Amino acid sequence: MAKGIVALQKLREQAATLKKYHPDWSFNKIGKKIGCRHSFVSRWVRRDQACEPLHDQSRSGRPPKADAAAQEHIVMAAQLPECRTAADVAAKLQQDQHLSFSVTTVKRVLRQHGLQHLSPVARPMLTDSHKLARVKFAKAVLRRDKTSKRRWLNTDSKIFHLHKMGRPLLRWCSPGARGTVPRPKHSIAAHVYMGICYWGVTKLMFVTGTHKQVSKFVNPKSKRLYAGVGSSEYSEVLSQMFVPEGNRLFQQAGQWADKWQLQQDNAKPQDCHQHGLHCRKCPGRAFSDLASLFS
Repeated sequence: MAKGIVALQKLREQAATLKKYHPDWSFNKIGKKIGCRHSFVSRWVRRDQACEPLHDQSRSGRPPKADAAAQEHIVMAAQLPECRTAADVAAKLQQDQHLSFSVTTVKRVLRQHGLQHLSPVARPMLTDSHKLARVKFAKAVLRRDKTSKRRWLNTDSKIFHLHKMGRPLLRWCSPGARGTVPRPKHSIAAHVYMGICYWGVTKLMFVTGTHKQVSKFVNPKSKRLYAGVGSSEYSEVLSQMFVPEGNRLFQQAGQWADKWQLQQDNAKPQDCHQHGLHCRKCPGRAFSDLASLFS
């Protein structure tokens, strides 16, 4: 029940109650007491004295414009692939069945039959098996040594996809029949590197893989530009962003300024040199040694 109807019902009851307990009060006095006109008080007091209910009687309302057969046609038309909106359903009925209904009527009928204007559910990028495999990997490489975690600069990269299919087209259907839609494989993206430690975060660095940003390094085997981040470009990320930013963060903190370690993608710092990803200014050095060389 609407708030206005509830408040009106209380005023009616108050007027009738005051007249019962104060028979000598006039309708004007009761109206001033409850903040209503004397005509309102007179009407509902007389109804109460006549033992008539103070609440509004139920109303039958206007008969529905769409009968049972027309409602069935509307529901069937909404299930057609070409009818995604209520306006499409109304146009389809006008064209095929010569039934004229407004868009509001079509929406009302569809909602009465339990249909909603929903979009397909996007399939998750990671299945349950993927999630279990990642948890298993994280537990396997979990470092349990006694090295203080406050001296680590953890780094990683992320590709943010900005695709046009983020909001699939809506259609009228029941919640259990929404269906699924696969995520797009090719889309506009932003490839970003960043580092984080106990003392703060580094700035962002956009690398190859970002929209309209191509690599400036050539693959010696294919004689073409790299499609992703190679060892040469990652060395630039190290020398131009990670190492200077790490020095800045730890020097500002006043701790571990000459002993901080760079940890890349959960790999052990002392084992990083085995992967061939080194800064060109200090070949053959492990990532954990870069802090002292660039400080």
